[in-house]
Amino acid sequence: MDWYVYCTAPIDFGWSLLPAVADVASEFAKTEAAEMIDGYGEESDVGTATTFLADFEKARELAREHGWEGSYSDGAKPHVFWLPHEGQFIYGFVWKQIHSGHTFIISPFKLPWLEERQRVPAAEPGPQSDV
Repeated sequence: MDWYVYCTAPIDFGWSLLPAVADVASEFAKTEAAEMIDGYGEESDVGTATTFLADFEKARELAREHGWEGSYSDGAKPHVFWLPHEGQFIYGFVWKQIHSGHTFIISPFKLPWLEERQRVPAAEPGPQSDV
């Protein structure tokens, strides 16, 4: 999957409205287990916790390449946002770092309204493939 990385001015409000990465990973694992028990296994189109966590790790890697210092603000630890795409929802990641308060958004799609708000000069939005 290609990822688009954005670094913006601090986003201070609304974090409690977004699910935490840990909660979404747990939900993926729960859904995956239920489907395995019910016999759906390989046929399911639901994501897996393993894939989700690998995508999150890739998002962290990309954010580091674009200026993230490796810390999370207490109230804005890693969260998930969802975008509609072809009959389903696709996840992206967002968090705020402690130093500077910059908010990092890692999206599966371009978010052009964020491009003009970039805070880290080296952060060129564009597809960042995991291949």
